[in-house]
Amino acid sequence: CATIVAEGMVVDTEAPEIVKAREGVMEFLLVNHPLDCPVCDQAGECKLQDYSYTYGRSVGRFKEEKVVKHTKDFGSHVKYWGTRCIVCTRCVRFTDEISGTQELAVFNRGDHSEIDIFPGMEIENPLSMNVVDVCPVGALVSSDFLYQARVWFMEQKNSICLECSVGCNTRIDSLDNEIKRIVPRDNQDVNKSFMCDYGRLNFNYVHHASRIESPMAEGKHISWKEGIDLFKKKIQDSINKNKGKSLAFLVSAWNDNETLYLIQRLTKDFLNESDVFFFMKEREKDQIFPKFRISGDRNPNVQGIKTIFGTDYFDKRPVKALLERINQGLDTLVFLGGLPNGKVPKELMDDLDKVRDTIVMDYSHSEITKKASLILPSLTYMEKSGSYINDQKRLQRILPAIDPIGGGKADSIVLQELMNALKGEGSVLSASGVFDQMRSLNAFKEVNYRAITDNGIPIE
Repeated sequence: CATIVAEGMVVDTEAPEIVKAREGVMEFLLVNHPLDCPVCDQAGECKLQDYSYTYGRSVGRFKEEKVVKHTKDFGSHVKYWGTRCIVCTRCVRFTDEISGTQELAVFNRGDHSEIDIFPGMEIENPLSMNVVDVCPVGALVSSDFLYQARVWFMEQKNSICLECSVGCNTRIDSLDNEIKRIVPRDNQDVNKSFMCDYGRLNFNYVHHASRIESPMAEGKHISWKEGIDLFKKKIQDSINKNKGKSLAFLVSAWNDNETLYLIQRLTKDFLNESDVFFFMKEREKDQIFPKFRISGDRNPNVQGIKTIFGTDYFDKRPVKALLERINQGLDTLVFLGGLPNGKVPKELMDDLDKVRDTIVMDYSHSEITKKASLILPSLTYMEKSGSYINDQKRLQRILPAIDPIGGGKADSIVLQELMNALKGEGSVLSASGVFDQMRSLNAFKEVNYRAITDNGIPIE
């Protein structure tokens, strides 16, 4: 493998001497390796297991006493099983070259060599769990996923992370419609093969008890038909009062492109161009590592808003501008949330008492739902289809990783049902159908939804 390729070179991988040498290498790797496969979390996705089956011997010949190495916690999210380690040093290279935090090294010599943390250090950097991903065996395992599920029983769906504007490519693994873990997926144009611990671990809100189960009006559960009819009535009453100036939308930058486009259409075609304002998490400082970046912009679709509504429109309609409208007199506010564990600014909550009707479209109860006259349950991004644009203007797609929990609907579906109720007819399109309509916008004119690969595509 260290020989430089030259013209005319012939590589034979199945010659008898090659097969024998490969068996020998595998035998040495397994000399001190325990037979932990039945209890090891890596079983089913272990490279050593695969290579041993394909290239190794069927029976081990080593009968002497094995070298036993330590087992310990390297940090709050990473555990180490030394006896399983083959000392490939991938994890050491990761902390040296990618995170630059240098917590790991190889200690001792010969067959007593083992990976360990430096005295007084732990792996507590925001990229810590990537060492679990790069480990080809079960030596480094996730404390959060330990003994949760066998990989061959789980469903695996490709997705993206929405914890910041980078939009790391991910895979969501679930069992019995419950998300068990999120791991990074290779995309050399976005996140290489890594992701931060924030995005990896923040999925408990999907199954949280605060999820909204059904539409609610004045604290009482109602049907979806009653909810849409009441939504229509409240909006029409507001429009009739002051030709759309008594109605406003507050939309978070966690909403997908399809929802944003439908809001734009709804306000232009039916609501006398009612104003749309935008709510975002406060920007933090970027976290820069030697070969990875965690964006301080915790809003995954700011570029989507700018692309659909225009940068000038976006810049002129922050929450502060909405507060001015409320103080001038606002009858109805429609809030589209979508932020996991997100909090609405205190100044907005204080002023909401001045609004007669607050309509909330969100997937979990929060401070703002307590003041809502109508609540329509939505879905998390892991339960629906749609698209987002990251901070490098890369269009990426999401698909449902699990079935919807409770009685929620995607915001894009609810908005279409509202528009159909307002005009008295119409059908409801899927995310791909809405995206086909979005091609009327210049940015999406040359884009086909079905052509958006798992790694996304750049747009102008």
